[in-house]
Amino acid sequence: MVENLYDIYAKEIEKIKSNSEVYAIFLVGSAKNLDMRSTTEITSDIDIFVITECGGAQTRILKEVEGIEFDINYCPVELCEKLIKDGELFFIKQMSSPRVVYDREGISDEIIVNCREKYKMGPGKLSEIEINFLNHEIYSSLKKLEYIEKYEKFEYDFLTKLILKDIIMAYFKLSGRWLPKDKKMLSSLREADISLYNMYERAYNSCDVEGVREVYEYVFGKLDKIKYIELKYD
Repeated sequence: MVENLYDIYAKEIEKIKSNSEVYAIFLVGSAKNLDMRSTTEITSDIDIFVITECGGAQTRILKEVEGIEFDINYCPVELCEKLIKDGELFFIKQMSSPRVVYDREGISDEIIVNCREKYKMGPGKLSEIEINFLNHEIYSSLKKLEYIEKYEKFEYDFLTKLILKDIIMAYFKLSGRWLPKDKKMLSSLREADISLYNMYERAYNSCDVEGVREVYEYVFGKLDKIKYIELKYD
């Protein structure tokens, strides 16, 4: 445990604030819930978003200070507005509920409200053409699993797991949900649809084409629903 956590944190915040172009500073991720003054808090990293007056691109700085890793993202205010408008998940999710550390220009409330509204809207539904293209790509991969004799077992198992991941990613896209990071995908799936989660788990453990097909049909429906694209196999 780092005993002087608050001193390390406060010193880094003051360094950031000393830049005259800094408009606002936010704690995000797990760091936003930390009591920096507590002697019992345990952490190894602190994530910070910084809104600046100008600059063309996002700048990310990774640094270690006395055993604490700081991940500091600098974002110009104009880029911040664009990220919100475009619905960039990494930004709007973190900035939907940050802890405001510093706000020289009084912009934090508006940013947080706009990010929350955009996040609640979701990424939007796919068009029918996009759905059918996605369906076709996964269906084509699934059909290849029927020729098990072409693969070594480890290769077949590997391909099976890749296809399962593609199907789960498709589930989030089709349902208009934000696509989670890989490390959060299964916990997000379990929370969203426990039946699909259990089905996925069985198929993942067995690496059986019928199990993968079951997951596929749960997400896309029966195999005869692909439109617009003619499938041919040599």
